[in-house]
Amino acid sequence: MAITPVALLRGICLAFGVAALLVGTVLFPIAQRMLHGWLQMAQRLAGPEASTPPARVTHVLENPIVLRAWQFVCAAIGLGLWWYLGTAHGAAFVAATLRPH
Repeated sequence: MAITPVALLRGICLAFGVAALLVGTVLFPIAQRMLHGWLQMAQRLAGPEASTPPARVTHVLENPIVLRAWQFVCAAIGLGLWWYLGTAHGAAFVAATLRPH
């Protein structure tokens, strides 16, 4: 049984949306600790001669409200695409896009 391109895209969008929703809710403390560790590691590896990012960039990457909101935006995009590809218009769009011209 072959998987259709629409089914594959819908599965990817659903997985992306659910993963983003989980990271924004249940897994948020773990994700925040990981991102903080990655930021510290990048600063250590850059060395003293590297320029530091502007304060507004560091603030965005360390602000938990912004990080959680970004995960919810990603979840909305993924789940919205999953829903759209399930409609007849979305399936027709994918079929028309993949059709050779």
